[in-house]
Amino acid sequence: MKKIITFFFCLALSSTLYSQRTLIYAVRSGNWSVDSTWNLKRQPADNDSIVIPSGKTITLSSSKSFTNSVLDIFGILSLDEATSNSNDLDFITTTTKTNFAVVRLIDSDSRILRGTDNNGTGRIRVKVNNNGIYIIKYTTGNKPLLGSATAFNNFSASFFKEPVGSLTVVLLEFSISNTDKTVYLKWKSQQENNYDRYLVERSKDGRAWQQIAELKAVPNSTTPQQYSYTDQSPINGISYYRLRVVNHDGKFGISPVKAARIGSLKSSISIYPNPAATTATIFINDEEAKDLSVQIYNRSGQLAGIQKSVNGSNVINIDVSRLAQGDYSVEVVGANGYKKTLRIIVQRK
Repeated sequence: MKKIITFFFCLALSSTLYSQRTLIYAVRSGNWSVDSTWNLKRQPADNDSIVIPSGKTITLSSSKSFTNSVLDIFGILSLDEATSNSNDLDFITTTTKTNFAVVRLIDSDSRILRGTDNNGTGRIRVKVNNNGIYIIKYTTGNKPLLGSATAFNNFSASFFKEPVGSLTVVLLEFSISNTDKTVYLKWKSQQENNYDRYLVERSKDGRAWQQIAELKAVPNSTTPQQYSYTDQSPINGISYYRLRVVNHDGKFGISPVKAARIGSLKSSISIYPNPAATTATIFINDEEAKDLSVQIYNRSGQLAGIQKSVNGSNVINIDVSRLAQGDYSVEVVGANGYKKTLRIIVQRK
């Protein structure tokens, strides 16, 4: 269940973060080059946010090159045998940010394999800011690569591996709220017996994170402790927040990600863009809204789609790419009686 929640959060986050990219994810195990492998019934292309979900194995049996695309792997990517030379999976970036994550293995059991028989030939390469030579991030001459690991937009010829033994973060509470000028975070720990500090991190795109605050943990406490932090200078628009919990020995863990929206926030719930062509995002600024489901109805009152919220997230992505053009009602319903109705127009450009 945790992997399913994480995956769907990634879907919501990917579409929200990369409005200039199209979200495409594998709906079954299979070959990368087969259109039916992917939710959009086409192969990934430039400017796509590509996702391989948990439980899916995607086999790359021919070289591919993408510009301004990113790849998140929850499941398995297999770089299989090539008819000649090697199978290269190449990413050309259009940003100078060296901490931009181009390819990520999300979970501890996310993998890149050397083909179906462990004898594949292939590489994953990045051309930084479309300049100079490709940097080899992974080659099948190496061992199979396990997550969590990240290939950044830099000249390091490797994936960055998270430290072995990273902490599992357990928080009794972690919530976020905002006004039109500030963002307020509060959280409650389960215990403090080995925690050293909490680092508050913020991101504009969900990939590049900046530390904005540090709070020392209560020394040697074995009871829950309450913490809070107010961001007095938030990013205009949507920004993302998380906690990096650091142990005394330097090991760390990462909390779930929370979102806030500054500017043009008129109500506790909003949907944008509206009209929408392929995807829209519901943003909820209400702590009472929990365990949400989204139901989409056409003008005749017929159910046209259902989406589930992501545990711990207050942004919900909805896919309208397969809906006919027209007006729709969007009902957001919570298990605790919360209910809001929004209106969206599906309109192709």
